[in-house]
Formats: sequence, structure tokens, C-alpha cells
Amino acid sequence: MILVRAELADLPRLLQYRTDAAAWLKELGTDQWARPFPAENILASIRRGEVFLVKEDADHTDSFATITLDRQADERLWNDEERQESSLYVHKLTVDRRAAGRGLGVRLLDWAGDQAARRGCRWLRLDAWSTNTRLQSYYQGLGFEHVRTSTDPTVVSGWAAQRPARRSVAHGLSLFDPYESWEQRHVNVLGESAWDRILRSTWRLASWCHDYSAPRSRAAISAERHETWLPAAVLLALALWRAGREADVLADEIPLDAALPWLVGEQHQALYAAPLPVDTPVPVSSWSAVEHDDNHLATAAQRVIATHLVTPGVQLGDCLRALDKYSAS
Repeated sequence: MILVRAELADLPRLLQYRTDAAAWLKELGTDQWARPFPAENILASIRRGEVFLVKEDADHTDSFATITLDRQADERLWNDEERQESSLYVHKLTVDRRAAGRGLGVRLLDWAGDQAARRGCRWLRLDAWSTNTRLQSYYQGLGFEHVRTSTDPTVVSGWAAQRPARRSVAHGLSLFDPYESWEQRHVNVLGESAWDRILRSTWRLASWCHDYSAPRSRAAISAERHETWLPAAVLLALALWRAGREADVLADEIPLDAALPWLVGEQHQALYAAPLPVDTPVPVSSWSAVEHDDNHLATAAQRVIATHLVTPGVQLGDCLRALDKYSAS
């Protein structure tokens, strides 16, 4: 049994999950999910890579459960201090009635907790319909501790709960990544991971963007390097890594300007979505830190691109070969 990330084409199936669940809940005497959920909100979650579908295997087209896992803390449910704690939040967990009784809800929550722990989070959090005491008891039976029930009249799913994130393989669910072969090709052809190859390349490109024309101390140049150009190289590497995965091309064949839609264009909202590359390298402390300084670093990353973009569509490997030729001359 596998999980796959939902695609935009899966929207009708995701809406059907909610419609079917609402009908079943109505039979149980609750109005939960009676009102349609805005499709644009689901589409935004899909684009960020936060919506997952459960399938029997990669060859099956239909799914029988869904879960959304993100870092979106509702400020009406969680206070300022709690929102500062590293947590993942479960939303829209739904199991098709045809698959009921197989323990999928338990397994999905265990998988979500495993994902939270692997990302260094302290908590796995969720909320439940304020009047659905049966569902609240179900979550408490799985170790979730009730934190509070919101009295905000605009909140219908106001019962908030959490349990510690913990690693587990007992859930038996694996995330199917169609890009896995793309990563393996880099190891087979280039002898290193795609991320390592791209990051080493962007570091080289960024190193040519220092301004040595004005007289400055060595300390000032070093500070600029660590505060701007190295983090900008990391951000540029992330954008190129995304572009390469999407186009299914090796790192050296990624057009340098393919990073722009991810840095400042229509793809930017998905730039920091899971999955992310391995741990962020020094001097960047975390992906959250990169995202926090996104505007400044994106400007610097665009300058790196402009410095080396001799012609539109020039590939990353061509840029590196040009640097080698220039250095040897």
C-alpha cells in the first residue's frame, strides 16, 4: 500500500471524498462537512505538495483514502507560543467507506506522526468538528491530548488536539516518488546525488558575484559571502532542483533561467513544499530560515542568473564549462 502526492487532476476525486463523507456523517446525525469546501483551497494545497492519496500500488488509478499534512496552524485554534513550536497539522483525513474497517485512519495518523518526527517536529496536531464527540473520542483513544475547543463562532472544527511526533514503520505505508529514478540516474551517470551536483554548481556561480571593485576589508567580504551569496546559492540550487525534477533532466542539462518561475514566478508557491532536499548546508540553518529571507535571497539569486545567463536557455553545465575555460585562460 502506498501514498502518492495528489495532482491537480485529482481534484474531482478529492471533492467526492468530502461529499461521500458528509452523506455518511449525516446518517450519523452530524452536520460535519455539510457545506462544500472551497475547491481553490484544495488546489492550493495540491500545488504545495501537501495532499496525499492512498492506493493499493502504483498501477492502480483509484484511491481509497486521503490526508493533507502541512504546517498551516489556524491562529483561531493555536496560540502564538504553540504556533512557534515545530509541528505538522493533519487536515481532511478521509477514508472511502468501501475501505472502512481496515484501520487505515490509524495507519495514516501513524504515518503522519512518522513524517513529523523525520522532519524534526515536536508535535502532530489536528482538529475535529466541535460537535462530533465520537470523532474526538476516537482521536483521544489514539493518544491525542485535547488542548482546547475554540469558542470563536467562525470556527466549526474547533476541537484542537496533539500528540508527540514519533518515528514508526509499523504503519506499513510508503510514499511513492515518481522522481526516484531521476535521483538514481544522477548517481549512475554523474556519481553523485542531484542535490549535491546542483548545489556545488550554484556555489561556483555565486562566488563570481562578489563586488571586489570597492575597497573593503576581508572581514566585510567574508560577511557578505556568508550572509548573502552562499544562502542565495542554496536558494538557487533549490529552484534548479525543482526545475530539473519537473523536466526530468540531469543537473548539467537544466536551463539556468528555468529557476526563475520557482524564484519569483508562478511556481514560487510550491518552492518550499515537501519533499525538500536533504538537510540544508552551512551557512543556512534550515529551510524555514531560507524561506524567511526569501525576498532578499531571491534578488541575489536572480543576480547570479543574470551574471551567467549569456543566452536564454543556457544550461547549468555550459555555465560551469565557461567558468573552467575562463579560469584556465
